[in-house]
Amino acid sequence: MQRQKGKKLLRERDYFFRNQKRLNYEYIKNENLPIGSGAMESAIRRLINMSLKEIAEGMIMLKSYFKSGRWDMLKRLALSSKHLIEG
Repeated sequence: MQRQKGKKLLRERDYFFRNQKRLNYEYIKNENLPIGSGAMESAIRRLINMSLKEIAEGMIMLKSYFKSGRWDMLKRLALSSKHLIEG
């Protein structure tokens, strides 16, 4: 048990030595840089949520056309739009 505690302590100590340059909080504070990762995590979460929402909305629309028996109408509309874009 004592050996495991020693290994863990060395691992943690080594982490701080290896990352010493990243832990210069006084410099970061003076440069008005964010210390935490919250802003980045929030931005990523927002992008993922927006992407998933757009995909889900499209899937719901397709399902509604299929369920209401208007699938062929949607297919014709999509194909006619393709000709307008390409032509």
